[in-house]
Amino acid sequence: FFFQAEDGIRDIGVTGVQTCALPIYNYPTMMYAMLYAHRRNIPYFLMSESHLREPRAVWRRVGKEPIIRAIVRNAAGCLPTGTWAREYLLHYGARPDRLTFFPNVPDVEALDRKAQELATRRGEVRRDLGLGDWPVVLYVGRLVEFKRVDLLIEAFAKVASRSSARLAIVGDGLQRPRLKALAKQLGIADRILFKGFVEPAEVSLWYAAADLMVLPSVGETWSVAVLESLASGLPVVTTDTVGAAADAIIDPAVGSIVRTGEVDALAEAIAARLETGTDRNLVRARWGTMRERFRYEAVAHNLLAAVRLAVDEQRAGHEI
Repeated sequence: FFFQAEDGIRDIGVTGVQTCALPIYNYPTMMYAMLYAHRRNIPYFLMSESHLREPRAVWRRVGKEPIIRAIVRNAAGCLPTGTWAREYLLHYGARPDRLTFFPNVPDVEALDRKAQELATRRGEVRRDLGLGDWPVVLYVGRLVEFKRVDLLIEAFAKVASRSSARLAIVGDGLQRPRLKALAKQLGIADRILFKGFVEPAEVSLWYAAADLMVLPSVGETWSVAVLESLASGLPVVTTDTVGAAADAIIDPAVGSIVRTGEVDALAEAIAARLETGTDRNLVRARWGTMRERFRYEAVAHNLLAAVRLAVDEQRAGHEI
């Protein structure tokens, strides 16, 4: 198999006709791997998070189209992370019967178990994190431009005028100084906690302590944070260009999807959730079906079935 690695392609075992390459085409090394596989009749799979709702320049779409169509056409199968990625691959010529649901997922079962354990001592967790009795709106992620945390702060300023809520921002990045300046400018610096980077093992504490998670990104292809939050029983407000939204937020009880870039809509969705309150048991119950789809075992089963089909077809071709 060939897999994507941060430093390119890593060969972890080649066994004749059973070899498959699973690259992502974003990097030149991935392109070379697919060309290599195609020329040597090695089946490869294309994994993609991309979707057509991402804002893109026309020249970029036109320039990439013939390349993507060739990559998709030559693939033994495609692995869309969700519904919107499936639409994207179909747009570029993928065969519907060769699309396998392959989401980028956290360990939803472990998160569920952790959330249930933390629920029994939520008051203690909140005290340890320095949180009072007020509702907590949570953001988890990098502080980079496309995440649009500035819109969240602007929306929260509207919410703060009629609520005692606080905003906890867990994550760090180059946007942090500008975001802190914005909070000060809007007069809500004392209502926002910039926690900075938190070790992954500790993020569950914040999901347990919060009342709502908000992701205001523009054009985010997926979002593991959305799945982490829902797997922890915490409802989510996100935008209609976050790829995971179409597959993870399938019930109004677990979250809301608002139009990208609309501060007023974001503020109203946050305020409505805070006024209703958070019923973690309800979120957990309503998201149960989705949790099954996102389990590691389910995702691995889907991938294995797709690879077996490709290998069997290649063996049959060699025998002919």
